[in-house]
This record gives sequence, C-alpha cells and structure tokens, in this order.
Amino acid sequence: MDASGLAIAPLAEGALQKHRALACARAKKIVEKVHGDDKAAAANSVMTQLTAFRLLHRYYDPKRDLDVHPRDEWPVVALGAAFLSCKITEIPRKALYVVKLNDIVAGEGATRNAKEQDCWIRRFLKIEDQLLQLLGFNFAFEKWSPLAEIERRAGRFVDLLFQRPAWTSATCKSVQQQSPDLGRTTVSSRALRHYLEVAEMWDVGDLDPHMLDTAVIMALKMYMKGVEYPNTEKPVNVFEVAVESFLPGAVFDTPSTPSPVATEERDRCVGEGGPVSHTPVSPKDVNPSGRAKLKLSREAEKSEKSKRDRPDESQEDYEAKRRKTAAADKLLKDKFALVMALYRNRGK
Repeated sequence: MDASGLAIAPLAEGALQKHRALACARAKKIVEKVHGDDKAAAANSVMTQLTAFRLLHRYYDPKRDLDVHPRDEWPVVALGAAFLSCKITEIPRKALYVVKLNDIVAGEGATRNAKEQDCWIRRFLKIEDQLLQLLGFNFAFEKWSPLAEIERRAGRFVDLLFQRPAWTSATCKSVQQQSPDLGRTTVSSRALRHYLEVAEMWDVGDLDPHMLDTAVIMALKMYMKGVEYPNTEKPVNVFEVAVESFLPGAVFDTPSTPSPVATEERDRCVGEGGPVSHTPVSPKDVNPSGRAKLKLSREAEKSEKSKRDRPDESQEDYEAKRRKTAAADKLLKDKFALVMALYRNRGK
C-alpha cells in the first residue's frame, strides 16, 4: 500500500526495471549522505552501495517468488535497501535519521511531518524483512567485496606496464602516468568506480574474475590515454598486459615473437660467413685419414635429421602457449565487449 492506504498493483517487467534503476539511484545518494565527505570512508561507502544494489536487484527480479508481492513504491524500497545495507556493512543508522536523509536527497526536507515519517518507517521496515529473506540472511558482505581483488589486479597490471620499454620511453601527460605508485592508486580507484557503475545496472553477483579483469582493463585504458609513443616503439596493448598478468610467459602473435624453431633454424643456417654450404662431398675427394671423419659426420647428419623429423618439444610448448594466450586474449576481449555493451545500454 502507499501512504494513503491504497493497494499497489503488481508491476510489469518493464516497470520493474525502471523502478529498480530509480531505487538504485536513490539508495546510492542516501548512502553517500550517510558517509558524508570523509575520504577515509570511501571504501566503506562503496561496499554499502554495492550491498544496496545487490538487495535491490533481488527485490526487483521478476523470477523470484518470495514474499515481495505486491511490491511497494520504489522510494520506500530504496529506503529499506539503504537502511539494511548500512547494517550489513557495520555502519548502522537510526531509522528516523535515514528517513530525513531521504527527504534531503529527494528535495522534501520540510514537507514530511512526524506522522508521515512514522508511516514511512513502518513501510521500509517491512521492506527490510523481505530483503533479508531474499538475501537468505547471509551477511558475509566480504564475499562480494571487490576491493582486495581490484587492488591486487591493478597493482599487477601497472607493474607489468612499467616493465615495458615502450611505456617507459613514452611521453606521459600526467604525474600519475609517470609513477607506478600513483598509477596503482589511480587504476584501483577508477576500476572500483567502473565496477560499481556496472553493479548498479546489473546484478553482478559474487566476485567474477572476468568482471574484475574487465573493470581494471577499463581503468587501465583510461590511465594510458593521451600517452605519446616514440616512432620506434609499438604502442602498448592493454589486453596483452592483462593476459600476461595471469599467464606468465604468454606468447602473442606478433612479428617480434619468433618461434623457437625459427630461431634455431636461423642460427643453424647462418654462420659467420653466411649460409652453411650443403654441397655433397665425394669419398674419392677425401684422403684415407679423413674418411673416418666423413663417416662420423654423415652419421651425425642422419642423427640430426631424425631429430628434426620427430616432434620438437620446444615447438610443442611454444604452440601450446600461443594457443592458450590467444584463447585468453579472445575471452578477455569478448567479456570486455559484453560489459561495455551493458554499460552503454544502462541496464535497459
């Protein structure tokens, strides 16, 4: 029911998505007001927002058949999600305080009297009970916290970036691009912001490695933006950095990465004076003392030929790494394209 006591009709799926988006935006503003401008509490604010989004996605999921019908008005639902998420992330606030924050962010600070505030409190406390059921009374918010994983990935990505000669010789336009320490902080904060933006639009669930990698790749692309590389250096490929971060010894299909067999053949065929001559030698042209050496050389040549005819272990390893690298690179690019499509669609 609404504030006047009238029954609320069930919502169609399209309306559910619209109300979810409005509720997420309102809950986000309430949580930001709860934490204030304290930069030290920024990480806690992110987790509270992420928890509120998680609750709202479950509440407005049309496939869930728990006791959420008929659903209440979205401002009340946003209040209930913000109130419960503050409790879960261990920054509880009084119900009346949360209602007043809602009035502030909604621009209704002076329009609600004490009776109306009590009515809203009763309504969003009922929403809190429904959200607890949807969450399964699972308060282990660390399970869906991306903070530690994003920091670890961002640090690894930036460290690999600064190991590339193309990056260290490039002309950077900001102080953050010149310092690994500032780079880690910058990429981590941007990746966390990207992750939160996607979580507001879509239910990301528990931690997904590809979702985390995609958020950090998005942040790293922004971090690398505007850098000018020397003419002699090829620009750094952000996906190669990402693949190399979790696949050491990755082999990419680039001209600068020759296969070990090609390298061995080159070293074998090219000597100090040029290509090795394979002109056949007649036994008559060899004196008796050298025939034994010729026989040994022929046996060595046969042995070398038999080795070349057998599968080369180093070549097999190289091809396996190349295939594995290509598969990882394609998977990352596909996941990145999917997340970017979701981001552009804004959850619609």
